[in-house]
Amino acid sequence: MIDQANELRQLIRQQTEQLTRAASTRPRIIAVTGGKGGVGTTTVATHLAIAMSRQSDRVLLVDADPDRADVATLCGLATDYDLADLVEARRTLDEVIAPGPNGILVLTGAGRAAATEPSTDRFHQRWIRAAREAEEPFDCVVVDTGNRSARSVKMLWEASDLVLLVTTIELPSIIDTYASIKTLAKRTSPPAIHTLINRVTETAVAYDAHGRLARAVWRFLGFHLDSAGHVMVGQDLSANLADQDLASSESLWAREFNQLARTMRIALRGAEGRDRCIFAERSTACFAQNLPVPLLPPEANPGTAV
Repeated sequence: MIDQANELRQLIRQQTEQLTRAASTRPRIIAVTGGKGGVGTTTVATHLAIAMSRQSDRVLLVDADPDRADVATLCGLATDYDLADLVEARRTLDEVIAPGPNGILVLTGAGRAAATEPSTDRFHQRWIRAAREAEEPFDCVVVDTGNRSARSVKMLWEASDLVLLVTTIELPSIIDTYASIKTLAKRTSPPAIHTLINRVTETAVAYDAHGRLARAVWRFLGFHLDSAGHVMVGQDLSANLADQDLASSESLWAREFNQLARTMRIALRGAEGRDRCIFAERSTACFAQNLPVPLLPPEANPGTAV
């Protein structure tokens, strides 16, 4: 029995080390989403990608809504190819990504009907696999999930390392945000979810909005909801980025989103550690029940399809 226990510990240690090495080379995915449209998810996703790029990350910004091209409009991009061309294998990833503001790379939405509902899962799986297998690896992929369908957004939640849930302080927005968490997050293994309270005038109001959401999620859904902070009302961040001065580190967008980028970096490291702990716990439980020890998650095995 002692030999079996030692063998299990060695197996878990080897698998955990392999998971750590794989996780260090694959891009971490942040899904930026909202309970409803109009809360600023595209604006937040774009400025977060820019802020992370300014902190020396190689960042890919993805507009994952195949029916719209909001990110391209915000970044002032006119591209020949888009997400649909990549998914339908008409072009490679290198051919469809476009240089965006402040060094980010952008994979734009189609702005036209490109995927029917039954193929939603495969649609997202294809571009995620392409991003993970990029010849020049990305440090982070920031995804504007759009509001196309609950099924589409749910798949992106499950594929992400972290979900950044954008809401405003208005009661309908908070209610819709809670409904999204209830509908989209798996209760058995919810993703790391952080709220960002957008368009606030007072810090205390943002704390109150997050507090109400966090208490409801804990009480009725049973898991923790973290805060990613808030964005104050100020500069029109939804204006075309080509018309804005993004060079100044003293600008409103830089102060707010540089802090958000730092928060996301810390949260991603925490999510990576949580993945290792979950694997170790499940392996130990399987051994105790005389079940096969689980393999590493597909994304931890290089070359495995998403």
